[in-house]
Amino acid sequence: MGFFDLFKKKKQEEVKEIEKIAFADLSSWIKNKNDLLKSSNEKYLESIGNRKKQLISDIDNGVVGLNSINWDKIRTEDRVKKIVKENLVNYVGHLESLNSELGKLSGERKEIEKKFKEFDKRAGMSYQKATFLIGKEMGVIDESVGNFFRDLKKIEEDNKDLVSEIGKINSVREKLSRIKEIDDKNLQINKLIKDIGNNRDLVNNEIKKLDGEIEGVKKSDDYRKFEDGKRMLENSRGRFGVMIKGLRGMIDFKKLAKDWHKNEKEMKIIKKYRENFDDAFGKDNGVVLKVVISSLDNRDLVNLKLAEVLELKGEIEKIELGSDLTLEFQEKIGKLRNEIQVLEMDKTREEKRIEKFDIEKVRVVGEVKKDLMGVVDV
Repeated sequence: MGFFDLFKKKKQEEVKEIEKIAFADLSSWIKNKNDLLKSSNEKYLESIGNRKKQLISDIDNGVVGLNSINWDKIRTEDRVKKIVKENLVNYVGHLESLNSELGKLSGERKEIEKKFKEFDKRAGMSYQKATFLIGKEMGVIDESVGNFFRDLKKIEEDNKDLVSEIGKINSVREKLSRIKEIDDKNLQINKLIKDIGNNRDLVNNEIKKLDGEIEGVKKSDDYRKFEDGKRMLENSRGRFGVMIKGLRGMIDFKKLAKDWHKNEKEMKIIKKYRENFDDAFGKDNGVVLKVVISSLDNRDLVNLKLAEVLELKGEIEKIELGSDLTLEFQEKIGKLRNEIQVLEMDKTREEKRIEKFDIEKVRVVGEVKKDLMGVVDV
């Protein structure tokens, strides 16, 4: 073939058109392609199957030969013969198991090689010990196995384009199946997210309804009285806090400690007042305080302030607010808002699942396009 022929061939290859297929139609294309290759693939598998049957027959014949060895003609110690015989029995047993397993295989090279590797692990030691005396007889099986794998390789080389195409089709089919799984899961998750949104809307509507009931309660005379009392109580408590602070500022605790240091009970109370005046006043109600301040130089002013504080405290205690008529509604709203938070967390979790599946889908789609590069344009 001359240079012009080479150039002409290259030019023909350059203008070869690649079929363009929409990704959505890829499953149909794969099915059609598989149907076209079905007959060729069956012939290919039949060739391997026939050669495998021949191997099984050869191994059976080899086993017959091993079981027919005339040990009387082998001159060696009886002890050595015994060891070889025992290992031969083990080896033959493994061979028969191997033959049985080979008959069940589909014919793929990987499966067959896997079975032989497993066989070598199980029977390897017995084989080595048995070949010590009967290497020639056992070599017949080795030769049969070697010829089988050479023939198997030849069959595969003759059908390498077919095997390659089928491999790509099977790979793409598996990946398309995974993409469908992802799409189905995303549909389920989107439905779940929609349900979460509907539930959230229902809860929000319930909150709005409760808000409306609260507004209605707030317009009632009873609630207005409650609010007036509440404001009065808050103002009185504010004044009480200021007066307590003022009372404390008028007391010289160093002088009290000096005057009452011999009185254990009074000193204990004085210490508590000095450390936390508000707390001590609440527990003592000014009873002991009224006694100990009698030693102060400004006791009259302090007593006057103390009387004002106690009077205001009494007024505060007499204020009756009643119950907040909106409290029950507010508690219900609080629980409903917690429900919404849980729903929002559920929604976020499901959205992250979709993101994860989408990333995987993009990756698998890219792998499909890569598998079919040069075959079809997807």
